[in-house]
Amino acid sequence: MRGYLQPELLGLQQLFTNCVMSIPEYQRSYAWERRQWEDLWSDVSDGLESGTDHFLGTVVLRESNDHRMDARGRVVRVFDVVDGQQRLTTLVLLLLALFDQFRDEPIGVGIWLDFIEQDGIARLELGGTNNQYFKNVVDAVRSAQGIPRSPRTTNARIEDCLSFFRDKLNAFKQVTGALKPEEFVAFIRERLRLLRFVTDNEALAIKTFQAVNDRGKPLTLLDKTKSLFMFNIIRYVNGDDDLFNQVQDAFGQIYESFDQAMDLARSHGVQYLINPRYRFGEEELLNFTYHHSALHLIKRYGLTHAYAYSLGAEKVYEDFLKRTLYELRKQQLTLKSFIAEFMEDFVTVAQSLTSLLSELPSRSSLSNLLQRQGLNASVYPLLIGLKAREMLDEKMLQAISVLDLRVYKVRGTDPRADLYKKGVSVIRDGISYESIYSTIVGFTRFWGSDAALDGYLRQGVYRQPYVPFILSEMVTVESGKPDDSFSEVLSVCQVDHILPQKPMVDVTTCGFASDDEYFSEINKFGNLCLLEQRLNGGAANVPLAIKAGYYIQSDLKATRVLGHMLKETGFRREDIGKRLETIIAFFREHWPIPAGETALIPEENDDEEGSSTSSPSPDSV
Repeated sequence: MRGYLQPELLGLQQLFTNCVMSIPEYQRSYAWERRQWEDLWSDVSDGLESGTDHFLGTVVLRESNDHRMDARGRVVRVFDVVDGQQRLTTLVLLLLALFDQFRDEPIGVGIWLDFIEQDGIARLELGGTNNQYFKNVVDAVRSAQGIPRSPRTTNARIEDCLSFFRDKLNAFKQVTGALKPEEFVAFIRERLRLLRFVTDNEALAIKTFQAVNDRGKPLTLLDKTKSLFMFNIIRYVNGDDDLFNQVQDAFGQIYESFDQAMDLARSHGVQYLINPRYRFGEEELLNFTYHHSALHLIKRYGLTHAYAYSLGAEKVYEDFLKRTLYELRKQQLTLKSFIAEFMEDFVTVAQSLTSLLSELPSRSSLSNLLQRQGLNASVYPLLIGLKAREMLDEKMLQAISVLDLRVYKVRGTDPRADLYKKGVSVIRDGISYESIYSTIVGFTRFWGSDAALDGYLRQGVYRQPYVPFILSEMVTVESGKPDDSFSEVLSVCQVDHILPQKPMVDVTTCGFASDDEYFSEINKFGNLCLLEQRLNGGAANVPLAIKAGYYIQSDLKATRVLGHMLKETGFRREDIGKRLETIIAFFREHWPIPAGETALIPEENDDEEGSSTSSPSPDSV
């Protein structure tokens, strides 16, 4: 083993000379976005203006045993990119755009041969999802064709990055008057510099990856987890090739599954996964895996630390994984087995999320839960765990829907201890379908009984995010068998006050004793209905006779009926009470606590509010 070579500060030309940069399958897909592209372009344009060298960061390479042979019989070295793949990919996209500018000049040919492809050997080879798409992009640029579109977000970033640099080069040319090819390309070749670390020692490559403070996107928790496992394999399991390859392959599948999941979530509008408000990221896969597997692994490997239901992703990395690997480092076979089993579960959990989302178009109950009801963040590990064990049939899905709505939405608490300790964490440990189902029922019965929820449903609920969902379910049931057009109507509906928020008449004529009593009632369920956005603006704070005209125009039958009632008999305090009782009766009938034995006995001093690390529930549609 040669170990480290001295770090070398190289220009881009030297970095690419007589070599291929290969991004391994286990690396993440292309993830840089406009902010990182802007930073890179700023380095280029600033350097051109100042005439100075610009440092772009570091790359960590491991020399591969794979070698290529060019047309003249020369050996072309192949390097696996341990760190720096995002930057290298972006630089090559800049060079593709630059080739586009000068494709008809000798300098353009030089760019192609030195940085893109020569003798059929690509200078940069991407992995995973990006591999074939990047080849298609290179082929399109070579033949001056339009760039192919891809439904995958990671590939769309490649296309957008290339377009970004094309636009920047065109704008730069216009601003400077004339883009001098020789000067510009010489700067790119020689004055853009990177610090290169090269080793044939896997442990040193990974250690360097961990230590280098690089530009671009900071290391994610999954990046650190990957390098932690790889380093422990090399350091404490004698560099076991099979296990090392398993970890590499597993992370490739995890990154791919996450990318697929996010594409599906964006396609189907799953707000918890895509809305920045909820801050969902790939690190949640690590969190899901911990809650799915930790109790089983603690028992199996006799670990000294206990399962903690409130652990978030960062703590999973620090307090569970690092601690466990340290604890087992002197037990080579045990450490090897733990890593292999954890990675199997990690892949299973990631693929289970993707599989769930792929079912949305064909499984209405799941679509209703994730897209319209908006499953609370704290309940996702339960859903994923059950999917991983193929226990998520319609009966179980309905029980989860009831649990989520009654406990996490209407009651608005997060009593995670019981659910996680006696439900989520034991799924992987072999609990039966009947046991987990009865645990869910018991949990719902204790925290979300009709008696417990009665007061919540009777108070002012106007601002509660579950209100539009419950009202939309009511009008859906009343409509019979809605079609796609009905769903489109619901998607543009808003909650409207029947009696306006500002009284238009003497409130005593509507059955109220005083203004205070009026204002105490108008935000209750019985005074709320759904109305399309196009009508809602006109119906706000107007007399009932005018409001009735807007309601009658609605595409929702229930709202039209309400409009005719307003027109004929008006709407009084007692009508709010009657409508409230109707809604409560609908709620109890539509989301009843499932019958059956319960396996959950809540702990006497359970922390009802749970952990502050949990995310809020997405608003209902």
